[in-house]
Amino acid sequence: MYCANCGTQNADDAANCVNCKNTLGPPSVAQNINPANTALPAQQNNTEKIESHLALAIVCFILFWLVGVVAIIYAARVSTLVASGDIEGAKKSSKNAKIWGWIGIIISIVIIILYVIAAFITASSGKTSTH
Repeated sequence: MYCANCGTQNADDAANCVNCKNTLGPPSVAQNINPANTALPAQQNNTEKIESHLALAIVCFILFWLVGVVAIIYAARVSTLVASGDIEGAKKSSKNAKIWGWIGIIISIVIIILYVIAAFITASSGKTSTH
């Protein structure tokens, strides 16, 4: 059985933890789960910061909301995945948020440039006719 206080494995009939001397009591489902399988100690030691790119996603949303929604969803998932210990999933969501954010910004810039060109052509064609 595992100690609920420190996670040390103890004999099933032990009354106290061999590590922290905590009283173990009768075995329960929670005490028989191996803490190593939950991967919490490894996650708590992970000090790597994963950027969510939420600011980029918000700018993308303002410029081109359709793609911005996708970027915001990926950016919002990063902190949840880090908290649950899925570091690789958080890195993928971070990368996807960045990619979708830049795609939306690039599409917006292209649309703005095309709009300016169309407006310029329209304005030019109206000025060229002299009667």
